[in-house]
Amino acid sequence: MSATRTIVAGLYGAARLARADPAGAHLFGTDAMAFWTSFWAAAIVLPSYGLLVLLTGGEALQTIEPGRFFALEAVTYIIGWVLFPLLIAPFCDAIGRSGRWVPYIVAHNWASVLQANAFLFATALAATGLLPDAVNALVLVTTTALVLLYQWFVARVVLDTSPAAAAMAVAIDIMTALMVFVGAHMVAAG
Repeated sequence: MSATRTIVAGLYGAARLARADPAGAHLFGTDAMAFWTSFWAAAIVLPSYGLLVLLTGGEALQTIEPGRFFALEAVTYIIGWVLFPLLIAPFCDAIGRSGRWVPYIVAHNWASVLQANAFLFATALAATGLLPDAVNALVLVTTTALVLLYQWFVARVVLDTSPAAAAMAVAIDIMTALMVFVGAHMVAAG
């Protein structure tokens, strides 16, 4: 399959899952090639991530030398994409879904594109100053809730597991992101 077709299929599958359509999970490959090509999503997310960093990193940009700041963000970005698959693998094994690990990472990676753009939209909307702070906060909280629900649905469908196990997969994702964030800030402060 060509790169373009792989990307289109990945994003279409992610969009179908975002509409709560379990059939979206069948649009992803489940082999090693699908696993590795799903990391193209990291390249697609990168511009959105960069804009999010610029929109939310104001104080850090003023206190840390810009070259160091962007180098730290680049390393943080890469670690975030690599660490979650490594941490979720033992969990998949523990719940008897080790055979679903590759399809889950593939779906998770493609779903990340939609999630990043949802957060970018909410953050950019707040940055415009067009809406009152309370409305901006509501938009961000709603976006976060919808993204978490989306992550849960992807885990539930692709891992073919219980609601509680899907919630635990989302919790591992959140804890991974927090570990990377806290680690990066410790490095920046030190």
